[in-house]
Amino acid sequence: MREIVGIDVSREMVARSAQWLAGVPNVTTRESSGVDLADFEDGSFDLVYSYVAIQHMPRPVFHRYLAEAHRVLRDGGWLVFQIYLGLRPEPPLGDTISLGVYEELELVNQLRESEFHIEARQLEHQTGDGLASWLVLAARDDVVAARNSDVGSVQEVSGDLRSPMDGHLYRNLAQNQIAEGRRREAIDTMKQHLEFNAGALAVALELGALLVEEGRVEEAIDVLDTMTRVHPDLAEAYVDLAQFLALVGRSRQGNERDRPAPRGVSRG
Repeated sequence: MREIVGIDVSREMVARSAQWLAGVPNVTTRESSGVDLADFEDGSFDLVYSYVAIQHMPRPVFHRYLAEAHRVLRDGGWLVFQIYLGLRPEPPLGDTISLGVYEELELVNQLRESEFHIEARQLEHQTGDGLASWLVLAARDDVVAARNSDVGSVQEVSGDLRSPMDGHLYRNLAQNQIAEGRRREAIDTMKQHLEFNAGALAVALELGALLVEEGRVEEAIDVLDTMTRVHPDLAEAYVDLAQFLALVGRSRQGNERDRPAPRGVSRG
């Protein structure tokens, strides 16, 4: 029989849950510290689920819970959580009433740091002031790598569920990283952008140019080859690829640094 363990920081809520669940042998509840899952062993759960909780946590607590969820999940386990995404100031530390809201890229980067990968997400509802409640399905990165399957189907599912603001946010982040001299991080950001929107032609061109500047020529060719497959009827894509391959040829002859790389074009 499957077992479910619920946790809450409130002793009163745990006591009430024990009354409500009387006669249900496979469900138990425990009082927790409110900051970690220290009572549970490594690899002891198949699923970690959180609903209407993250919005009441200070950011450092949520970040710690992500690391703890990774620790207690078995191979092949899943993390499912509800979270509000949008733009809103962080409530003061200790304020558990105001709604805690995360920006899109902040969540993506935090999940990556905690070694999680978003598999899919579903929009629950939107508020009148532009916030959106999402259910997020995430897997451990080592599980994703071990699966060694065609990730296109996963990306297609998650891509269909992304908000229209995602691409704008990713491009802004990459541009800021370039301006700050963090070019390798900008490359990673652009690659993440293309994972959920392989048709972003301007991003592919910018990424290809940046890869050539960094001497990662073969990666640049792969990016632009993908671009022509995604845009088979767009003549400009083939022209851009031909021009880029000519640039790659010059870089292989050691002349790349003598001339500026193309920065890509924005098309409506």
